[in-house]
Amino acid sequence: MRIGIVSWVMSKKKKQIAEEDIVVKLKPIMGIRPGIYLTIIYALVILVLLFMLLVLPGLKNPGTEIKFVTNPNRALVFVDGVYRGTTPCTVFVKKGEHELVLEKKYFTKIEFKKDVKGRLLFSLPFPRKVTVDKSLKLLDPEEFLNKRYKEISGYALMRDFFEGYQYPPLIKRTVTEFSAGVSGKEQDLYEFLYNMRLQFGNKAVVKDLSEAIKTLLPEYRNLNSDYE
Repeated sequence: MRIGIVSWVMSKKKKQIAEEDIVVKLKPIMGIRPGIYLTIIYALVILVLLFMLLVLPGLKNPGTEIKFVTNPNRALVFVDGVYRGTTPCTVFVKKGEHELVLEKKYFTKIEFKKDVKGRLLFSLPFPRKVTVDKSLKLLDPEEFLNKRYKEISGYALMRDFFEGYQYPPLIKRTVTEFSAGVSGKEQDLYEFLYNMRLQFGNKAVVKDLSEAIKTLLPEYRNLNSDYE
């Protein structure tokens, strides 16, 4: 009976201690009140975070986001001899002088040096951006059309395509690239499209030819390319 009473008293004391509010009081440091030095600590933490987000990236990795655009597109982009993408594309280039090259088969190769700048503040959320826009000239229009014709002929031999092997719109692409790279030779392009009538091997090629004609001759924009 005595043991039971002792247990009841001990459990009651534990319950009373657990229910009491626990108050933690900070002591002054070097005579500075807690409210003041806590404010200083919070301010320092915020300053460090702001420095890491807004200043450090510009110090550690300064540079510029360069958007490369060419007419026609799909030109290879090299920065200091290293392939970085195909136009149109955006590439981050570090601060300093760099050798830039734009290269596309059958077209002029453009090489130039660029002194790339950097931004110190806010470089992470608001990076420095510039655009490099160049036009490429077609070097040998006849060879270009001959090579494309042979390439398209290979695709025309296929009756059907599957998920891992699709036909790219080469005829429309040829019209776009030829028109952008040379002027005064529209007749060569008309003959190229006329010769494409011999490549009606599958629906994809016929549809591509239809889109190419509509691109070159807008008056045929209602041309029906259905093929069974």
